Amino acid sequence: MTRCPKCGVEIKYIPVGYNIDETGVVIVDPDYTEIINDGGRLIKGHLRHRCREEYETNGK
Repeated sequence: MTRCPKCGVEIKYIPVGYNIDETGVVIVDPDYTEIINDGGRLIKGHLRHRCREEYETNGK
């Protein structure tokens, strides 16, 4: 289990293309989330990790 060094919440690292993130890695919450895309399809995936303090401070 990997934890965020800033807030201590469990996280997951996903390797991605450099066109998505310049580091080649995206930090996400480990739980799967289901969304409906604009075409009406159900998609399962991960949300990008946002530290709780950052979320509460910036409202994003």
